[in-house]
Amino acid sequence: MLSSVNALLEYLGRNDLKVKTIKMQRSLYCPENKELTRAEYQRLCTAAKMKKNNRLELIIETVCSTGIRIGELKYITVESVVTLYQQVLRQSDGLLLMGV
Repeated sequence: MLSSVNALLEYLGRNDLKVKTIKMQRSLYCPENKELTRAEYQRLCTAAKMKKNNRLELIIETVCSTGIRIGELKYITVESVVTLYQQVLRQSDGLLLMGV
């Protein structure tokens, strides 16, 4: 709404009356009471193992070890892991050749 008013004021040539918007940064981290404890994490992994749900177990391990969001899981594919692994190998080979 404020941007609409500012656009009108700019159109009318009254830039002196425009109001600046305040951008509030969201918290980067969730509150500690929403974080999984180690015991809760282990219970989730154990439950997935007991149900023989390897996919769920890997999802839990991936999310908890990397901190990615659930929506970002779709970007972790076999192809992306292989590509990244190959890049790491190439870089490490380069370092070995350089004597590092």
